[in-house]
Amino acid sequence: MRYKRIIVLDLETTWLSAKDDTIIEYAFVKIDRNTFKVIDRLSGFINPWRDIPWLISQITNIFDRDVESAPKFDIVQDDIQDFIEWFPLIGHNIPFDIRFLESHGIDTSKNPYIDTFFLANFLCFEEKSLNLGYLCDIFDIKLESAHRAIDDTLATVKVFQKLIQKLQKLPKDMRLLAYEYFSICQDVWVHILRDEYLDKPEKPLGETGVVDIYVKNIKKYIADTDDMYSSEVTVDIEDFLSTIPSFELRESQKNMLDKVDSTLTKWWKSLIEAPTWIWKTFAYLLPAIMHSLAFHEPVHISTSTKALQDQIYYKDLQFISENFPEKFSFTKLKWKRNYLGISSFLEFLESTENTQSWSVSFILKVLFWSMRSELWELDELNFYGEEYSFLSEIHAGNSFIFDEGNIYKNQEFALRARKRAKSSNIIITNNHILFQDIVSEGSLLWWVKNLILDEAHSLEDIVTQSLKKTVSFDWVQRLLLKIERKILQHKYSWESIGIKKQQLLFDTAEIFSILEGKIF
Repeated sequence: MRYKRIIVLDLETTWLSAKDDTIIEYAFVKIDRNTFKVIDRLSGFINPWRDIPWLISQITNIFDRDVESAPKFDIVQDDIQDFIEWFPLIGHNIPFDIRFLESHGIDTSKNPYIDTFFLANFLCFEEKSLNLGYLCDIFDIKLESAHRAIDDTLATVKVFQKLIQKLQKLPKDMRLLAYEYFSICQDVWVHILRDEYLDKPEKPLGETGVVDIYVKNIKKYIADTDDMYSSEVTVDIEDFLSTIPSFELRESQKNMLDKVDSTLTKWWKSLIEAPTWIWKTFAYLLPAIMHSLAFHEPVHISTSTKALQDQIYYKDLQFISENFPEKFSFTKLKWKRNYLGISSFLEFLESTENTQSWSVSFILKVLFWSMRSELWELDELNFYGEEYSFLSEIHAGNSFIFDEGNIYKNQEFALRARKRAKSSNIIITNNHILFQDIVSEGSLLWWVKNLILDEAHSLEDIVTQSLKKTVSFDWVQRLLLKIERKILQHKYSWESIGIKKQQLLFDTAEIFSILEGKIF
């Protein structure tokens, strides 16, 4: 069914519970589906017959005095019902609004609803936030009064228009993938988006077509592994530092530079306490780069956190590489679970369970991101709600990733990261990997000859966290569920295995009860 009109809406409420809280402001705007022009609108305050919480007033700028002369909801209920008729409803995180409308007696059973968050989640995957205000900022949309129903609704109209334009301007391969996953989605409103705003391809992609497009595109964006550079030229580090604006080399900083240089050159072991103001990161990075170039051997920098690891990679090393007179290569290396596993992800795509709108949005987000990423680290993305439950299904922690039987082994992002690290001058890793690597069967870091430990004061805690193993009953259940899905996927008989599974879970529960002291 083709719709000429669409209704965009927003509600302000006394709190978050559709069962216990009430609406204090509503706004409905009817727009043309093609031009996005506003045709009609309905909005107003509602008297909740209770005090508006102070926090809600601070967020919405709606106070008790604003609603004291407003009608109760049942007075406007028919007007709202008549206005929305059977038109599709659009909102940002619209399930929240739908729950409140239904709890207030509005029948939305004939109204398919469209969530702009669904679109933003995969079309704006590179953004650090997807709330309405942030989307308005990135799309250069003026939001007059955030958290006021009519202003938020008019802003949502413009955001929806921008998202549709972004969808229609995707490269052809991405549009084909979007059409395919919109088609298999079980939510009717996603089909409406497909039919209204995407061109129908000559033939559906199907499973094989999705894999072909995906593998073709990730090959396109996999960069060649950098070579380790060497140089006989000696760079005067003090001269280089003098070119940095607002930087003045102090004696304590010079001492640290000299100490790190001597330690690396003479194979010493040094413990250096450096206050924040000393620019300690530069004080060890510059001698490390010089040492690697001079001796043609890598230097490993190990940090206490992944956040510091990323800061050094994206900020400090990026700045140095753009300004340093000699060329050098650098990379960062994280544990396998931080990377997307191609074979794991493709197996995940085969699951027939992933047909709800939020799982389709998640799949398209990962597809689009990994087709453009250079490092393929999952923490480049933001995840929301139930998406976190999918991460264990798609990361590269699966032992099969590096197996010769994996036909995508040469494209696996975790393996590419390892190869890149093997041929870089500077490798930024973290202490968790460092100590897990010591006890793992296959070394990730190879022979570490030159090592700088940043924030070594936390080593004791990190060693404890890295080397301990934790097993829970929930972990066992998830593992068995994953095995069950694989068995069903390959159409093996499940009857006898199901009995064994239940017995195993019973025995496991009894063991954990004993360990937790619940039975004696």
